[in-house]
Amino acid sequence: MSATVSDISIRVHTLLNEAAVADSARRWTDAELFLWIADGQREIGKAIAAALSETTTITLLAGPRQVIPPTWDLLLRIVRNASGPTVRTVTAGQVRRRTAPIMLVGGALQYIPSDWEALIQLGGPTRFPRMIDGRILSASDPDWASRKTSNCIDEYIYDPQVDPRVFYVNPPAASGTMINATGILSLEAWYSDAGSNATIVEEYFYHPAKDMRTFYVNPGVVAGVQVEAVGRKIVPAITSLVDSLIVPEIFIPALSLYVAHRAMQKQSDYALAGIANAFFQEYLSATRMFEETAAAQGV
Repeated sequence: MSATVSDISIRVHTLLNEAAVADSARRWTDAELFLWIADGQREIGKAIAAALSETTTITLLAGPRQVIPPTWDLLLRIVRNASGPTVRTVTAGQVRRRTAPIMLVGGALQYIPSDWEALIQLGGPTRFPRMIDGRILSASDPDWASRKTSNCIDEYIYDPQVDPRVFYVNPPAASGTMINATGILSLEAWYSDAGSNATIVEEYFYHPAKDMRTFYVNPGVVAGVQVEAVGRKIVPAITSLVDSLIVPEIFIPALSLYVAHRAMQKQSDYALAGIANAFFQEYLSATRMFEETAAAQGV
């Protein structure tokens, strides 16, 4: 039988010196503790993958684009095809890097190709314009973008954090100027020829920072192909003391300390803030033990 929310509540009220206080007179209500118990499980799951991990067989859709199970919020790994062969993971730099000639439009403002996701570098195979900080260029030459156009590019400005689709060239390009560029293909472009007829997955790509629910397989498969995968379970909202915990029972002490820390943060008194921090340090020590054990075992 799995541990329940009540197992945490009892411990937390003891830590807060409220074990003997009637429910109606407690400073920390069950509704508050329920929120922090759910948050604590999520935080433990982020720090220790095994705390919320689940290994299961998932059934794939037709084609390369796939969706993780609705009970997961993160895909951790695809291990193998259900029929046996292992599946390798690939990164954007490994499989989607492409170098190709691109035609520049007239002026300083340029756009990467429509089937690219980001620019890596401009130039090649013999000439590589240097990438510079646009703020420095604008400070030294405010009118640089309106200078005479040229078909020989000396430098370029690119900041994917601001707009990954846009870059600037200096001097401004003459319309029709050709230059080599290296970029990362969009997922749609990379997998456009992956097909949908395979029965075995060879590799998969997953970029949770961009899309936590979608991953891609190569080659594209027929509907119904199954793979063995590991994912992180979603922690649902807690509404009752009898609700089951999602993390294993072994994490009860760490989770109790996290909830006590959050509870003490509610206090405005400076001295009590120190108690909140003490609880948090104990929580970190408890979770660090699990992290070190996992690292030692190569997990």
